[in-house]
Amino acid sequence: MEFGYGGSGPADAALNVLIHFVDGYTVFRLHQDFKWKFIATPDQENGGIINAAQILPWIKEQLGRD
Repeated sequence: MEFGYGGSGPADAALNVLIHFVDGYTVFRLHQDFKWKFIATPDQENGGIINAAQILPWIKEQLGRD
């Protein structure tokens, strides 16, 4: 998995993370925004770790804005 930039490797990482939380259609809808929020710009303060406590509220927010 790649991270730290906006290319296809981080996009693939985003797809692979999101599939654990939402259906396939929603994965493709959200993966680019997820990539930019969590994968392309990892939080250096926590070692780049992303956890469900961060992901779930973000998904809810994204789905609520549609």
